[in-house]
Amino acid sequence: MRFISALVVFVVIGLGFVSSCNPSDDAPAIPENDISRLYISTSDFQTNEALTPFNNIFIVSPADSADFNITNMSYNSSVKGGSVIYFNPYAQVLFQASQNNLGLSDTIIYSLNYSITDSTIELRNKGRLGNGLFQSVKGMVFNPANNHLYVYDTTANAIFMVQNPANVSTYAKIERKFFLPETTLGWALTMNGNDLYMTRRGTNGGISIYEGITGRRDTLNTNYAASHSVTVSGSSNIRGISYDTVKNVLALTDYEVSGSTSTGKIYVFENVGNLKSQTTIAPTRVITGLQTGLQEPVDVAIDFRTTGHYIYVADQKAKKVFRFNLADQGDVAPQATYQSSNGLTPVSISLDARGPSSN
Repeated sequence: MRFISALVVFVVIGLGFVSSCNPSDDAPAIPENDISRLYISTSDFQTNEALTPFNNIFIVSPADSADFNITNMSYNSSVKGGSVIYFNPYAQVLFQASQNNLGLSDTIIYSLNYSITDSTIELRNKGRLGNGLFQSVKGMVFNPANNHLYVYDTTANAIFMVQNPANVSTYAKIERKFFLPETTLGWALTMNGNDLYMTRRGTNGGISIYEGITGRRDTLNTNYAASHSVTVSGSSNIRGISYDTVKNVLALTDYEVSGSTSTGKIYVFENVGNLKSQTTIAPTRVITGLQTGLQEPVDVAIDFRTTGHYIYVADQKAKKVFRFNLADQGDVAPQATYQSSNGLTPVSISLDARGPSSN
């Protein structure tokens, strides 16, 4: 996988829900609803103020419907080109970071409320988590047990923690900073209990695990090393992660570049077991090939519901979001495809899936 007037509707889940976050045992309970909603962040920004601004958030709802491509819900939030987008029903807001790559100094993570009218979802800007250290945010995950938002920034090469993020209106005080070694190049975040998982880029990348990070204090150590590292041999550009602890399935995105050609891959790992006891993991299945349409997949979300059987992937080069069956493997066409009408670039997705699957 990972809003507010409809708090009654979104007051929550049972076992798993957002592509980047599973609730811990200490998280407050929230009732189930039959929800399948995919939030998509696009990176394009209209710099010409005389022209119509680009929308940068698209919503596919229900995401598990037969007609995956139909939606009239798109919005222009305040970000100057969207980066990572993240929703967690315990946080009760949507977070979206900026690309901050146009010289416009947009070092802000925006929070948005939502309301529901019939089948339409309305988003409204709520708060601004502003901090000069948020130069290039690529990973976000919320820990509901202690109301902490963890943020990974590639420029600082650090993991930052913000407390009570849904109530931040302007300046985001960073309560804890974990600066990583130069050799650790991260991207996406997810959590498993009190452990933080971060994807690791580069040749033979994988996952870095920061055990018990929720109980660790701020550190002046500029080389905060992972407690454990897991390698996916032969990987090149691992980006997105989705860890379904309900079905015990892990998914990662990867791609290889050769000249102007890119070949995308989705790694699916079944019966994952305890990652902290492993050093190298091999995928059970790989979805890749010409028919898949995958070129540079950068984010992934598994439907965590016990009966959920879809996996969603955002591909920045194909400019599409693909929906595959979780059981797919090899060179198989996507089960469904979404593309914005003006061909904007999806760079991040977050799935809110709660209650029984409708299919």
